[in-house]
Amino acid sequence: MSSGGEPGPPVHAPTPTPESVLGHVEFAERVIAMARCARQEVVICSHDLDRRIYGDQTLIDALRKFLLEHRRGRLRGLVSDPRAAMRGAHRMVELSRVLSSRIEFRQPAFDAANAACDFVIVDQRSLLLTPDPGDLEAHYYADAPGLAREQLRDFEQRWQRAEPAREFTDLRL
Repeated sequence: MSSGGEPGPPVHAPTPTPESVLGHVEFAERVIAMARCARQEVVICSHDLDRRIYGDQTLIDALRKFLLEHRRGRLRGLVSDPRAAMRGAHRMVELSRVLSSRIEFRQPAFDAANAACDFVIVDQRSLLLTPDPGDLEAHYYADAPGLAREQLRDFEQRWQRAEPAREFTDLRL
């Protein structure tokens, strides 16, 4: 309150400073570390589940462990091009088939404003974001619940309009 008894201007938390993540190797390492810390939910938004990241056996093992150890744990993913994902990240697709009650992938309706953004959110707190999939630099926010929830709100809107990614459930390997 100000000296006159009126409320002062709202106080906003400072915007967290991201850590720079360069290249696919660092991105994959960061996703693995995030998955190992997950307790409730992992959210993935990707154009095609790049095999160099989402096909990594260490990541698959970390996600499997998270989902099996946490009764309410779940993984949701929006994949813009499921056919390309089928050609690339078979380990992730197979995991989604084995743990189908805990993992769901959907194909979003085309939305030009969000089509180019790849990200991973864990437990509504940590966020790994690549603003442009062609870019080799991503931004990692280890503890940014405000930013993570903002990105999750966008994800939720797209999730509601998305269709199940049939390619993931219909595959017979």
